[in-house]
Amino acid sequence: MNKLSEAAKLLGRRGGLKGGVARAKALSPRRRVQIARRAIQARWEERLPPELWDLFWEFDARELRVAKARPTIFLKVLTRGRQAHKAWLAQRFGREQVRDWIIGRQGRGITTLSMREWGVTLGEIRRMRQANPALDMWDRR
Repeated sequence: MNKLSEAAKLLGRRGGLKGGVARAKALSPRRRVQIARRAIQARWEERLPPELWDLFWEFDARELRVAKARPTIFLKVLTRGRQAHKAWLAQRFGREQVRDWIIGRQGRGITTLSMREWGVTLGEIRRMRQANPALDMWDRR
């Protein structure tokens, strides 16, 4: 990137930071609440993309909401999803959030290979397996 476009980028960022603060100050408290409610509703109403519907044969996938069915979506994509499904999961939630979800679940239902794919270290996997030896069954399938 050349120096001119770098400078323009920095100026735009600085202006954007100021503009957001100025807009927030100009809005009434009631209007801020309306905007926040609309944002929350949009997030909770987000539907599962059609590309993922084939993973959810036991549900009416058109009716699944991403925020409400998050654990089910994570598990289905991690255990049965193709690369495109996993790319959507990483883009939508972020690799770190998926990794944290796997660790919070102690890797139940997920193979070691799949855990490694999401950045779970071998040391973390060993600790999970030592805490619950039955988890090895996912790698023996």
